[in-house]
Amino acid sequence: MQPTRPPTGPPAIHEATGADISASVLHGILKLRSNVFIVEQECAYDDIDGLDVLPTTRHLWITHDTATDAAGHPVIVATLRIIDPIKPNAPTRIGRVATDARHRGNGLASRLMTHAIATTDGPTALSAQAHLESWYEGFGYQTTGPGYLEDGIPHVPMERVAGPASSSGAR
Repeated sequence: MQPTRPPTGPPAIHEATGADISASVLHGILKLRSNVFIVEQECAYDDIDGLDVLPTTRHLWITHDTATDAAGHPVIVATLRIIDPIKPNAPTRIGRVATDARHRGNGLASRLMTHAIATTDGPTALSAQAHLESWYEGFGYQTTGPGYLEDGIPHVPMERVAGPASSSGAR
């Protein structure tokens, strides 16, 4: 898909479904998620769960303006995925929100979240790492149950009813 910004604006948000994503982009997304969730957070878990390639899964990502990997592909610096409901009456799930450590604090994840919310109909739910609970609240998410451990990391279930994304608290 084409970038959603003019060349002189902020970094483009790219989007593709699991059916349309290229191997090199999926590789870049998986590399970033591995760096953040497995290496940086020291959490051994099976990230490759089969959901990335579902035709209804949407991937959002932002690339570095100038950096390329060893194969010459742009380096992905922020990403998330959106999974359509698998069960009837379930909310759409947003997850795997990740930003490269060198690019945090620049609002990239906030841009992806705002775009995801704006382009998704109905309520959305996510499993937030507990230390990010207030960050997700800035987008209108509310905690819907008690905290729990997922792969050894404290999480909280959160849900957001449909409506415009809030910018308060979003970083």
